[in-house]
Amino acid sequence: MYIPEYYYYIAGGVLALLAILICCCKKKERPPQEQRQVLRRPSTLDLHGYTVRDAKLLTEEFLRSHRHQEVRIITGRGKHNPYGDAPIKHATIKDLNRMGLTFRYENEGCLLVNA
Repeated sequence: MYIPEYYYYIAGGVLALLAILICCCKKKERPPQEQRQVLRRPSTLDLHGYTVRDAKLLTEEFLRSHRHQEVRIITGRGKHNPYGDAPIKHATIKDLNRMGLTFRYENEGCLLVNA
């Protein structure tokens, strides 16, 4: 029985493709726990939708429960306030200064606080 030569090329290509798929799908070993670099994200408190009074209470409780950590507090930019102001943001900053905590802006509506 005669087999055309190009069938061998096709069979070789299929075998090469299978080898590639097997290598790519093989489960990769992870390094031991002490060698892994773990990306830790700060705990986050989102104050959208709260009143200023409720936001103050939530912030105080959140900071109390996250001592000696960096936390993220999302205050919002005040974009939906009819006066164009951000009352929760201003009240939160005032409280952080009163508590003597350091913070920096992650963006216009988000603070990173060293609790």
